[in-house]
Amino acid sequence: MPLVPEHPRISAVGSPLGGGARPVLVAVDDEQEPLERIDRELTRRYGGDYRIVRAVSGRSAIEERERRGGDVEDHRARGSRRTKVSPALAQRLAALPSRDRAIVELTMNSKLTRAEIARALDIAPGQVSRRLRVLYQRLHDPLVVTLFDRACPLPSEHRQLGIEHFLLGLTVNQLADKHQMRWSAVNAALTYVRGWHKGVTGGK
Repeated sequence: MPLVPEHPRISAVGSPLGGGARPVLVAVDDEQEPLERIDRELTRRYGGDYRIVRAVSGRSAIEERERRGGDVEDHRARGSRRTKVSPALAQRLAALPSRDRAIVELTMNSKLTRAEIARALDIAPGQVSRRLRVLYQRLHDPLVVTLFDRACPLPSEHRQLGIEHFLLGLTVNQLADKHQMRWSAVNAALTYVRGWHKGVTGGK
């Protein structure tokens, strides 16, 4: 069973689901300067999970999408807004799967609407809003925040299971299969984590 290191981070969750060739993000703008800016931003944020390509028009972006068999995601360069993110929140964001992380970061740091984010990630607009509600709740859950704290006294195995369950949403069965543990052992560990946190926070 992989352990959560002293600074909790789950290395497997940042890679594209299913492995294989990386999906592509296409930055689209007919002006060179904003196109270069958004290309740098996308490369910095998502270069490890996506291949970033440029297009100077919507038509060329569509042609790129068709050439790659539809495995292209579109991001229009319209400048960006910045939301200050604390190091602690950034750490929790980094543990999310790449698609979930992109939903949150594009919402916080771009001028894209929910509908535009949905088109860029090839999901329904309603799914963006629903997923954001779930992710924000998990990211700011006091239990999750505590599990990422360096001073958390829980065993690393319990923290690993807790992060994967309470932040990433893996079920007890999924955790048991992933870590080759008995269902009862996973359930007991998560029950202990909940009880411990309830005890140290006075049930809040």
